[in-house]
Parts: sequence; C-alpha cells; structure tokens
Amino acid sequence: FTATKIAAIGTKKRILPIQDIEEIPTRAYRKRGFHIGAVQVQSSDKEEIGGGNELDLISMTNAALRMGDACVIINEIRSRVAVQGVINLLNSQPGIFLLYNLHARSIKDIQDRLELVFGLPAASMFSTDRYTFLRKVRFGRKTRIYRMLGQQYETDIKERKFVEVFRLERGETVETSRLKCLFFNIPEAEEQ
Repeated sequence: FTATKIAAIGTKKRILPIQDIEEIPTRAYRKRGFHIGAVQVQSSDKEEIGGGNELDLISMTNAALRMGDACVIINEIRSRVAVQGVINLLNSQPGIFLLYNLHARSIKDIQDRLELVFGLPAASMFSTDRYTFLRKVRFGRKTRIYRMLGQQYETDIKERKFVEVFRLERGETVETSRLKCLFFNIPEAEEQ
C-alpha cells in the first residue's frame, strides 16, 4: 500500500519516509528516479520514556519540513507520543501531505485505539482527511492472497462524520472484483 502511494506521489516531489525500522527500500526508489530520502528516528519504545541521542519521530518530521516542502511518510505509528505529534502536525501545518499507517480494521477501531490505548479524544480523528482500509482477499482455498483497497472514507468536518467514498465489490476472481465509487454515480469512475 505504501509503495502504491509513493508511486502516486511520483518523481517530481521530495519524499521523506520517517521510520524507526527501515522498511521502505529507498535505494530502489532512487534508482527509479524518485527524490526520496531515508530518515531514521528514535525507536518508538524509547519515545514514551524519553532519552537517547536520536530525535523522536515528531521532532525529526518538524526538522525535515523546515528544509522545504516534502511528502512525509510515517511507516507505522506505535506510541501515544507519535499519534499526538501527528495530530499536532496536521493541525498546525496546513497543506502538508502526510501519509501515516495506523493498524486498524474500521473507523470504530481507530476511535477505540485513540481513546482506550493512546488516551486521546476521538475528535482528533477529524484532523485526518482520508482513512483507507485494506482487505486481504483470497479467491479459492489454495490461491494467493491479494491485499486490495477494501474501503475508503473522507472526513466531513462540517457534519462531523466520515463518508465512505470507495468500497471493494468482490467478484469471483481478482479480475471481476471492482472498486465501487460511492460519491457520484458515473459508470466510467468504476472502470478498471
């Protein structure tokens, strides 16, 4: 999913993956003409207690953004400090393109994680423009597993709700499955 997003950003913009474990193959992207860097940060398990010589995820993101416009990718958010920092970034730096991964299965699951695990109000979910959920799909018992876009929601701040804009309609095969466009009814929008 992250690889698809990087490809969609393209080779014209500066891309900064900020990660405590290097999972995005930046050298491979550079060979293909992407303007991408590798930014290592303090491990997320040290963030809660503080200390260490490395910068934490949010301090590094702020420092990277001072060097000019960039598309920032945070590979995975694992701590309360990181979640709070991402929300602060989204609220304080308008126009920033920030892609972050927070493992959850639904909008309700995200709300529960923010409130129960990280101790943050559910209203902070409205700082994110779009939520995308992947589905693991298998067509038959012994076939390969596909990771497909399952649902996508956009944030409607005025109505204070999340509007589903795309949904996977599973077919008999991967070729007959399609992504249903829910925000307007034009058949061409659903063609693959």
